[in-house]
This record gives sequence, structure tokens and C-alpha cells, in this order.
Amino acid sequence: MSPKAFKRIKDKVRQWRVINWVDRSLSEMAKVLNPAIQGWLNYYGHFGRRYGVYRLQKYLDQTLMRWARKKFKHLKRSCFKSWAFIGKVRQQMRGLFAHWRMGRLKMC
Repeated sequence: MSPKAFKRIKDKVRQWRVINWVDRSLSEMAKVLNPAIQGWLNYYGHFGRRYGVYRLQKYLDQTLMRWARKKFKHLKRSCFKSWAFIGKVRQQMRGLFAHWRMGRLKMC
């Protein structure tokens, strides 16, 4: 995945303002985001799969972490706790997001 393509994806996710969706649950977010995520993974998964898709997975998890910090008061000040929260949810609901189905990504 080229830096330009990665920037386009990041801009698209920012445009959706996912971190401000504090009134939605993770499952509601997954219903909205999964078609786009699956499309990106299908397209970029064939070209330079390792590094580009890894960066995309990491960016999406960072976005979910930022969402969790806004939604849950006890995660607001701790980056580590929010990563742990996303990691725990990822283990419990393995297939919730399309990029979680692809494989293990280290959380820290």
C-alpha cells in the first residue's frame, strides 16, 4: 500500500469522525464500518499484504482506542488501559470487525 493510498484511507476514517460516535456500541459501529474495511482489506490484501495491511489494522485499532477513551470515563487518561480494553474486546468478539478476522496484531 502506497503512502498516498494509506493517507486517503486515514482521511476517510477521520471524515467519518468515528471517535465521536460515543452514543453507539461497538456492534453498531461494526455494521457501519465493516463494508469499507472489508473492501480495503480485499483490495490491498493482494498488493503488499504484510506491511500495508498491518499499518491499516494498527490505525483502525488506534481509532477504536481513541473512541473507547471518549466513551468510557475510566479509560480517559490511560492509553495502556484503553489498549487493554480493545485487546480484551478483540479476544472476546473475534469476528466483530473485519480487520480482527485477519489475524493477530500485537496490542502494545
